[in-house]
Amino acid sequence: MLNQLAVARLRDQLDSLSAFVANKTADEWNRVRQLSSLSDEQLARTGIHPVLGEMDVPLWLEFFLLHEAHHLYAILFRLRES
Repeated sequence: MLNQLAVARLRDQLDSLSAFVANKTADEWNRVRQLSSLSDEQLARTGIHPVLGEMDVPLWLEFFLLHEAHHLYAILFRLRES
C-alpha cells in the first residue's frame, strides 16, 4: 500500500507531466499551423543533418517527431522508475 508521501509524490509527478504534455500539445499545434501554410517550394527546401545528410522539410519533421517521441518515452520510463 502506498503511503501518503508516495501518493503526494506521484500526484506531483502527474501534475508536472500533465503540464508538460499540455505545453507540448500547444507547441505541436503551432507547428502544424506553420507547416500547413508552407508552399510546395518551401517544403522541398533541404537542410543538412551531420549524420543523415540532406533532408527536405517533411523528412526533417518525421525525424523531429521520432526524436521527440524518444524523449517522451525516456521521461515516462524515468518517472516510472522513481
